Amino acid sequence: KGFVPDRKTGLIMCAAGAMATMLGISLFFEKNLIRVGNILLVLGAPIVVGPARASRYVLAPAKLRATLVFAFGFFLILSGRPLLGICVEAFGFLNLFGNLFPMLGVMLRSLPFVPGGGNTGGNSGGGGGQDFGGMPMPPPQDEYGGY
Repeated sequence: KGFVPDRKTGLIMCAAGAMATMLGISLFFEKNLIRVGNILLVLGAPIVVGPARASRYVLAPAKLRATLVFAFGFFLILSGRPLLGICVEAFGFLNLFGNLFPMLGVMLRSLPFVPGGGNTGGNSGGGGGQDFGGMPMPPPQDEYGGY
């Protein structure tokens, strides 16, 4: 189907915003680069997922406190306090999207090139004496170091 022009524009804005923010952080929290990057990220992300869908998620009553914390961090960045603003914004981001991380982990584990995921053959039931990387775990020891 290809890219919808709006989605492509949003992806470009998000990529430029991430690059500007990382550059601003690497240049010892250069305020103007972080401001521009943050504005591009905040404007580009809703374009990617769709403005109606993004506003419905962010303005949900259960997410309102996290949205306000994120908005306060955004305001701090725009007002010239980039370090404090990034910390507050990160806290708001984790509260807003923290429930999506387990779903992201499940999705990543289904990829064949991610360790511990995909169809690796053998025991795919999880657990069963194997850790995340698929290596066998040693037998449990008692408190004196014996087996």
